[in-house]
Amino acid sequence: MEKTIADLLRRIDDAKIHAPRLPGNVFYLSPREIVCLGREDGDSRYPYSADGLCLWAYASGYLSLSESSFFVFPPVNEGKEPYLAFFGGIKGEEGYRPLSLTGVAKWERQDADERYCVFTPCAAYYLVKKEGVLFALRAFVSETKDVCFSLYAHNANKAEQAIYLSSFMNAIMMHTCYESEETKWFKSCLETNQGFFFEGVEDLSREIHLHNRMSIVRRSSKELFRDSTTSRAIFAGGRQESLVGAPSLQEGSFAKEKKITLFSDTAAAGDILKTTLKPGESVQVDYRLRLVASREEKVEDIAPDEFEKHLAALEEKDRILYEGDSALKISFSSLRDPTIDPQILNSFLSTLLRQVSYGALAKNSSVSLLGVRDVAQMLEGALMNDPLACRKKILEVLSFEGENGRFTRQYSLPKASEDPLCDTRAFIDQGQWVISLLHTYLAFTGDDSILQESIGFYNIVSANRVHQSALQTSVYDHLKRALSYLLDHRDPASGCLETLYGDWNDAVDGLGRSSKPDEPFGNGVSAMASFHLYKNLQEMEDIASLFHDETERRHDEEAKKKLEQDVNAALIEKQGSSYRIIHGWGENHSFEVGSFADIDHRDRVGAASNAYYVIAGLEDHRTEMKKPILEAFKRLDSKYGIKTFTPYFDRDASAVGRIVNLPKGTAENGAVYIHASLFAIKSLFELNEPQFAYAELAKALPITHSYLTTSPFVMPNSYIENPDIDVDGESMNDWYTGSSNTLLKTLVSDVFGLQPQIGSLVRVAPASLFPSLKASLTLTLKGKRVRLDYADRGQKKREISLNGINLSLQENPNGLRYADIDWSKIPGKDVVISVAD
Repeated sequence: MEKTIADLLRRIDDAKIHAPRLPGNVFYLSPREIVCLGREDGDSRYPYSADGLCLWAYASGYLSLSESSFFVFPPVNEGKEPYLAFFGGIKGEEGYRPLSLTGVAKWERQDADERYCVFTPCAAYYLVKKEGVLFALRAFVSETKDVCFSLYAHNANKAEQAIYLSSFMNAIMMHTCYESEETKWFKSCLETNQGFFFEGVEDLSREIHLHNRMSIVRRSSKELFRDSTTSRAIFAGGRQESLVGAPSLQEGSFAKEKKITLFSDTAAAGDILKTTLKPGESVQVDYRLRLVASREEKVEDIAPDEFEKHLAALEEKDRILYEGDSALKISFSSLRDPTIDPQILNSFLSTLLRQVSYGALAKNSSVSLLGVRDVAQMLEGALMNDPLACRKKILEVLSFEGENGRFTRQYSLPKASEDPLCDTRAFIDQGQWVISLLHTYLAFTGDDSILQESIGFYNIVSANRVHQSALQTSVYDHLKRALSYLLDHRDPASGCLETLYGDWNDAVDGLGRSSKPDEPFGNGVSAMASFHLYKNLQEMEDIASLFHDETERRHDEEAKKKLEQDVNAALIEKQGSSYRIIHGWGENHSFEVGSFADIDHRDRVGAASNAYYVIAGLEDHRTEMKKPILEAFKRLDSKYGIKTFTPYFDRDASAVGRIVNLPKGTAENGAVYIHASLFAIKSLFELNEPQFAYAELAKALPITHSYLTTSPFVMPNSYIENPDIDVDGESMNDWYTGSSNTLLKTLVSDVFGLQPQIGSLVRVAPASLFPSLKASLTLTLKGKRVRLDYADRGQKKREISLNGINLSLQENPNGLRYADIDWSKIPGKDVVISVAD
């Protein structure tokens, strides 16, 4: 740890003056390392996880720890009291001068001479210099699901210096991220010879009681004087007092000893470890946090080199996964847009891959539950780099389907045989994303054995309650049930897909409302979901062909032809010579959204319906729709990219749904909801409009912005703009949004044009204009290692070659040139595809 910290500081000193800044006062130290300096306009964060146990580290200094819907240390922000905090103290003439090691619960606004937060792929480092003493905290989660904290202090003064290191840990250990008055009644903290032991109980019902326990083991590199407490009140100096201003941190000791705390006082583990450091001397204190099953479970002491071995194993695993021979790699050089630094872009793509992987494989999302739709979308991107881990997750997602083919909207992972927490609202599109996910998995991997895997079901028994079924069937059967559920929910009058509770545009949830008290949903429809169903029918045709299931294939083909007629008749309006792809309509077609005259009498366009008309392949058969689609996107374009809707919805459009409660220019209500923007960007590439697509892509990337409130090294979910409420460029959140996955898929399938199909066909259809003079994509496709290189040689005509042999090119209805390759006829395991202009 000491060598790592010294190396980080040396390189930070070299880079902090010259390295180009990302918004939020952040810069890349290397493609794998991110340095976050102080900022007041937002926060950056990074996840460290193992098997779903995730430690979120924030540049502001906040730390949280959870697994699925179980929160050990819940998330906090914006100045609230932290559940996890670490301090250093420097002895002065009158007591100690406390120093927050992460930045939360700071005693003074300018409390350090230097402060850095460094995110590496495997550990977070918080580095603080004050009065010649260097303090540091390292945090990570081991492969064995131990949470590892290391405190460090080094005396760079010429005289000895008395210091202390201190930790404060207020674990709640509950299946909620919110604390209540009763939380403290059901948990205890006991001081042990090794450190501390937390225990809590959750009464889920009269019969079900969850006992949650955590052991904290401590080790120091030298003998220290230890002062400990199990009481938050004693640590802070009173029950109503804050950590900021705690007398114990000024005095270097606690007012009294308390070895066990429970019920009436908030149990928390706190210590102050004092020593005197000689000139050049250092000290390190390690803490291992482990969730245990019982009080009797043996927890070993920390070995001297244990944490270093854990971290070395994590770093090697990360190197293999993201830099090894099977890794997905993307790089650009000599960008045509001079405002984008190619080194920053390539580094950003490195963290983008990790963002997609985390979103795909995590056990919880921004609060607690996992969205079926969200996980399915993220898996489509992550499987390009880590198909084995994604295969397992695919089976998990599929198990949250009911026997009737309906998926829960969100789910959590069950503990033992208990029923998991779920959101059972009937959003129509959940199964759609799962069908698309399986099609992408089969196309990229060729692993059709997954279709024969046998998995179970979770049937919905009441609102937000599911119960595991005894029935198990194949993945293929699960997909057919999902498609059947969708086909059964077509509006009989129009043939379009009913929206039920809602579709991808969650806030537009009024379309499915029913005026009849005994019916939960009306017959309102969703254009985006209807277009996606058309895509699903083609996908299921392809999948049925693997089984030679002619009955299913013919059924899907007939349904697809009928749906194409229905959506073109019902969801495309004409006014004079102008066409409009609407977003949908409410019960009995009483109002429309995204039409020439919506319920609020406004002429409105939306991004998602136009984009998915193209993505689903419907525009291939009606190329005259390209013009109105482009007109819609140009009308939706703005400072930060393509908006989800324009104009926004005001309260007079309340029938549309809760979107009217969102302020103008925020989230889906007239803002740039980047996921929708990227659907539009993807469709622009498919329309062979690369210049328009790249202009929008540049706006979508956080690295091009001057102001951002979230992590600038990953995709956020939105950019908001409303001068009336003084917001301009803020984002709602990051890491959970599917925009990262859609960006990755667009780069692979539309910029580089690598489009594998089910079976042996691989289509190579690169964008007709590249964003750089040179570019390279490397990945594993159907068992072969592929490198696709692009070079602008100043030729008048595009050439695509396979292993040095030029391929014959075809042209699609939008003029995009492509080549089809029979993958089964390529000898060997290495493939080089070259694209030259």
